[in-house]
Amino acid sequence: MSKRMIAPCIWESEQVTSLTMRQRLLWIGLFSTADDQGRGKALAGLVRARVFPLDDISLGDIDDDMQAIANTGLIILYSDGERNLYQVKKWWEYQTPQWARPSDFAPPDDWVDRIRCRMNNEYIEINWKAEGPEEEKDSSGEQAASCSGEQASEQLALSDRDRDSIKPTNVPQKRQSTRKRSTNTGESRAMFSALASLCQISLKTLTEKQRGVLNQNESELRKAGVCPADVDAFGPWWYEYDWRGRGDEKAGRPSAPPQPHQVREEWGKFEAWRNGGGAVSHRHIVVKQ
Repeated sequence: MSKRMIAPCIWESEQVTSLTMRQRLLWIGLFSTADDQGRGKALAGLVRARVFPLDDISLGDIDDDMQAIANTGLIILYSDGERNLYQVKKWWEYQTPQWARPSDFAPPDDWVDRIRCRMNNEYIEINWKAEGPEEEKDSSGEQAASCSGEQASEQLALSDRDRDSIKPTNVPQKRQSTRKRSTNTGESRAMFSALASLCQISLKTLTEKQRGVLNQNESELRKAGVCPADVDAFGPWWYEYDWRGRGDEKAGRPSAPPQPHQVREEWGKFEAWRNGGGAVSHRHIVVKQ
């Protein structure tokens, strides 16, 4: 998940200061956990798990706070017919990313998405308003948001007119260096951090046992073709569809983050859901002894 900016002017905003302290924190949590288009699921259980995982706040309070934020005009609450969603308003005014993936969710009425990503070694740009040629931005060291072919084709869902307006550009090949480049270390670190974040394991207080468990599971996940962005996407599925992630407030069973081995063991179910929500796959990623 990309890092988000907090504009200094919000602290003097009449919209923000009209909210309670908890509602202000929730609003910051909503846009810091939103996707690249500034939207996400307006599901109280999921929002609480992502923004207030260790706080005793009822689902009713989360719903009330989100409605209060919407009443100020800071977010839009809407439905795509199946799911309740939220859209952060003024998203492109306060967030200035170099790259933005398509959203998994339909936008609200009269909302225009901006897309800029790489797909199958091609550059895709839709409604993007950026200054300077793309080549200069690439050479500055900015990292493109990676989109797999299947994901991007499913997510874009463009009309024929929009598709005709896309002009893919072949990505210039970088000169081959005589030095052997190794990305294993960087990929491993990224997966390690993503898995630890998903499982709410603090890297500052990491024990040797936790380190060993994370290392083992992130290694097997990478061997199965899983990337850090996939791990980030696993979180919303876990808190909405797995009984351990959903919790049961009436039964006194709180929502719980996944353990590293549970991410690996439940990956098949998540994969089946992401690929169309068909029959649940029981393909587990098996640890080789």
